[in-house]
Amino acid sequence: MAADSERDAVTPASSSNEQSQIQVWAFLRIMFDELLSALECDMPLGG
Repeated sequence: MAADSERDAVTPASSSNEQSQIQVWAFLRIMFDELLSALECDMPLGG
């Protein structure tokens, strides 16, 4: 992870596309977590 952050700091010009992908994945992850929470409320998984 440290190497990735250093690489991004060295090359900020090419980070715009990566930044947009990170935002998309973060959004998808939030939606996925909310979906899992809803599913667990409907049918608890052994908890």
